[in-house]
Amino acid sequence: NNGPGNTTGSSLRIYPNPAVGNTLFINANGFPVGEAMISVTSSTGNTMLKHKMNAVGSINYSLDISGLPKGSYFLSLSCGALEQKRIFLRQ
Repeated sequence: NNGPGNTTGSSLRIYPNPAVGNTLFINANGFPVGEAMISVTSSTGNTMLKHKMNAVGSINYSLDISGLPKGSYFLSLSCGALEQKRIFLRQ
């Protein structure tokens, strides 16, 4: 199954959660080589942040969240047909 949302063999970790500073750290493994997209969506469905990068199987990224108001958010990391989502809280 290689359809959207397929997570076989991939992992996504975001920390700290809840986020108390201005940086959210993203660690992902098992993603295909290619263009990856990080997007942060509010609980009301508004896209708050988007960032493109090149994935080479693993991703280690520091995301600046200083512009996000306090609240809960959905972070999505997608590359090709592979997508992983996590919820985080900005305090």
